[in-house]
Amino acid sequence: MPLKTQEPKGKGRVVENPGMKHVWTLAKDAVFLQLLLVMSVDPKWKCDNGTYRSEYLVELETRMKDKIPGCDVKGYPHIASGVKLWKRQYVELCEI
Repeated sequence: MPLKTQEPKGKGRVVENPGMKHVWTLAKDAVFLQLLLVMSVDPKWKCDNGTYRSEYLVELETRMKDKIPGCDVKGYPHIASGVKLWKRQYVELCEI
């Protein structure tokens, strides 16, 4: 396990493991959106209130690993933050 280094960044923040951020590539992004669309039509993954069931992050993670070999995307925090970002962008586009 690599040692955690602490370096002050910006306004006094301490960053553990600098350089370990996840980067979404165009291929990962395209597969992610395609899988979200497939799961949104599948009644198995939809709840009565229009949201996804609780295990959808794990399912998206395994499906992405099947589509993209060597994909290091985790359900939480990577896919969860990706869904949050796409929701925010969608709402902003609808307001325009």
